[in-house]
Amino acid sequence: MRRLARGISGAARDDLVDGLVGQLRATEEACDVALRLARGSLAPAAAREEVAAVEHQGDAWRAHVVGSLTRALTSYLDREDLFTYSRAIDDVLDNLRDFVREVDLYRVRPAPGWVSVLEEIRAGVRALRAATGWLRRDVGRVSVASLAAKKAPVRTRYQEAMARLLAEPLTSETLRRREVLRRLDIVGLRLSEAADHLATAAIKRGT
Repeated sequence: MRRLARGISGAARDDLVDGLVGQLRATEEACDVALRLARGSLAPAAAREEVAAVEHQGDAWRAHVVGSLTRALTSYLDREDLFTYSRAIDDVLDNLRDFVREVDLYRVRPAPGWVSVLEEIRAGVRALRAATGWLRRDVGRVSVASLAAKKAPVRTRYQEAMARLLAEPLTSETLRRREVLRRLDIVGLRLSEAADHLATAAIKRGT
């Protein structure tokens, strides 16, 4: 009866938004860990431990989203679309985790070029969190707000960092740094896909 009451009242629908926002907060925390690593203020092994803990938080929020989808009788957007959006956010977090893990695994020295890429990724995550928040207040603003996440020039900063890297002599260190830098490009692509999922879901709803 309690689950039914929450579904009828719309509380489960709001629980769903809380879960999505929680996922994005965890993703932003992972960005912060990666930035501290890139700036040299956090050792790779310590960063790997921290990002693993953040990933567990993100997984818990994703489970919260899935549970809320089963309880909610109504939803701000299509349930399947919101499930896909939640999975897309999880992909962003997973690739940030992989970035930190690979820096430690490949024994790569932090590079200044990573910072600008990660700062734009964090800006995009924050924009996506703001767009998700509009689900509760004004669904009509979601589609436009979500596209702000795509405006963060992650790919441009990545290309600039890659150009500087490729200008260096080819060594095993350079190759390892290239692989790690490519992981950040993947993070940016997954972020763009998440923004597209949310925008498309809102447009399908006629907003």
